[in-house]
Amino acid sequence: MEMEMNRVNQLVDMLLSGDDAQAEAVVPALASLEREPVALALKHRVPHADADARWWIARALAVLPHPESVNQLIQLVNDPDSDVRACAAMALGELQEFSGCKAWTRLPRTLRMRTHM
Repeated sequence: MEMEMNRVNQLVDMLLSGDDAQAEAVVPALASLEREPVALALKHRVPHADADARWWIARALAVLPHPESVNQLIQLVNDPDSDVRACAAMALGELQEFSGCKAWTRLPRTLRMRTHM
């Protein structure tokens, strides 16, 4: 388990390295691992100060059908950066087919909250 978490953290570091080609190559590798540790590792990075990093987090969450992924994407739909918001919304669309995903029932409320701020 510890070895897998080390691998997850290593891949997440590569995802957020600033190298777009490397980050895109890492996404399928993250998707091939156990979902919960990856989703939780990404959750801890969502508050990242860099919008590009948050965009890559949303991109990676799109391939992780896990309830925590959905929760984090809904949070990212409210991101200050429009590119991050767009990526998160598209990711939620990708996860819509996930049988446990109730994101679309929660998303309109989230968007309404954002427009009334």
